[in-house]
Amino acid sequence: MARDGSGTYTLPAGNPVVTGTTIDASWANNTMNDLVTEMTDSLSRSGKGGMLTAFEFADGTAALPGLAFTSEVSSGFYRAATNDVRASIAGVDRARWRVDAANPFQIWSSAAWANVLADIDTTITSDWVFSGLLTVPVASVTAHEASIDHDALANFLAAEHIDWAITGAENLHTDRIPAATLTAIGGVERATQAEVDAGTDVSRYVTPETLTAHASTPITGAWTPSAYVGFSVDPTIVFHYQVLGQVVTVWAFSGTTVGTSDTAGFTWTCSGSMPAAITPTTQSAAATYVQDNSSNEGGIVNISNAGVMAFSKSDGSVWTGSGSNGLLTGATFTYNLD
Repeated sequence: MARDGSGTYTLPAGNPVVTGTTIDASWANNTMNDLVTEMTDSLSRSGKGGMLTAFEFADGTAALPGLAFTSEVSSGFYRAATNDVRASIAGVDRARWRVDAANPFQIWSSAAWANVLADIDTTITSDWVFSGLLTVPVASVTAHEASIDHDALANFLAAEHIDWAITGAENLHTDRIPAATLTAIGGVERATQAEVDAGTDVSRYVTPETLTAHASTPITGAWTPSAYVGFSVDPTIVFHYQVLGQVVTVWAFSGTTVGTSDTAGFTWTCSGSMPAAITPTTQSAAATYVQDNSSNEGGIVNISNAGVMAFSKSDGSVWTGSGSNGLLTGATFTYNLD
């Protein structure tokens, strides 16, 4: 006879034998053949042959899983409930599989089950070390987010070269990335055309487009010095300027200035309010100016990197022209910024 549905084996008819009964060939052969059949249908412990149908286990528990290991009976797989299969390590749940289509696989983390294949939300608080190329499909994370310590990320970005391949609507919080410096890698913003033209920003980068536009577009303006030295009565002179690249052209529109002396070698100065765009950067600039008057007098003007202009006659003679001793309306001069 074969085993029943529970695996219980029953000897064939004629068993058990009765003491003193003569051994019958039919009984012996039937019994032996039945035993051979059932032993052949048994699973070999040494791996001879294999299962011909589904291998069924006892449900087991977390402490004693239904599928365990000879050397570690408290680790393996077990059935916790209907549609709930789990893996335990040292008698403690570590992972489980469920019939839930959205979240079929979960891991035990921080005293709770956490989804793995869908929206796992976690905070990385310790070092995160990986090698090779880390690729995250955008479609799998668009509806979820990871909470990362921004300060730790900022330090990481500052110390390492990272290639960002971000598509779609993802945003990288640039407000928490350290600013780039002359010696440190970091975030930097592109300068606008107005910032390039102003020439005073030290934190933004310039593109070829804005640089080309800046070089071909003159910057114009005007200023009125706030302090004068060398006049009995301070004048009011309006200086106009145009900057094209590194070349500055200045012309003055005002009434005549009045000097304190008609002696040879007389020099007067004006300062204050000179725009940064036309102030020499590292050294003083010198230029020859021409006065638009009947005598066409000219001289030398020195422009310091502190914004002070000093005017003197090129020949060292006294100032003349219309009974005044100073700069006349319409004087012009040109100099380089560097």
